[in-house]
Amino acid sequence: MIMNFPFDFLPLTPSSPHAEKACRLYESAFPECERRPTEAWLRLMKDEPAFHAMVIGAENVFAGILTYWEMPEFVYVEHFAVVPEARGGGIGQHMMQQFRQAFPRVVLEAEPPTDELTHRRIAFYRRCGFEMSERPYLQPPYRWGEQSVPLVLMSTDAVWLEKHHEEVSRVLAERVYGVKRLDACCKSE
Repeated sequence: MIMNFPFDFLPLTPSSPHAEKACRLYESAFPECERRPTEAWLRLMKDEPAFHAMVIGAENVFAGILTYWEMPEFVYVEHFAVVPEARGGGIGQHMMQQFRQAFPRVVLEAEPPTDELTHRRIAFYRRCGFEMSERPYLQPPYRWGEQSVPLVLMSTDAVWLEKHHEEVSRVLAERVYGVKRLDACCKSE
């Protein structure tokens, strides 16, 4: 299926017309250890004012999802995915550039570049204006009893991120993952 622009960001709620498709994409695009349970994700849409869920779409076309948190000093993109049939056509880059126009300081997590797929993802975000921090980062677990996930932080303001890396890690742990002490949660095996 070929998808043409223009697409826009449309608010996503549990009762949105594209909610079912969004849930399926959320579950298929991210490994279980890198996403919260779907029911908790849907609850956040209703109960957390700092959390925003968006559909990438146009009229009756569903092309992807983007979720983010508005923090005082930055915006954190938690999940961003385009439907498989639309990948490689420029929609993701176009939408991320549109998002960045609204939020100049954006932070996200990505898998470290260890294979062809993860190298391509990092390259995609670099084309969108993100730079990867070289400092170690562990994503706190989404579920109690699970291990932290080694990821990298990327930002549209690399100098700021390097200066505030510890603070950003702490804010993400507390606000996004509900962890009060990084040393208590963020261990890998």
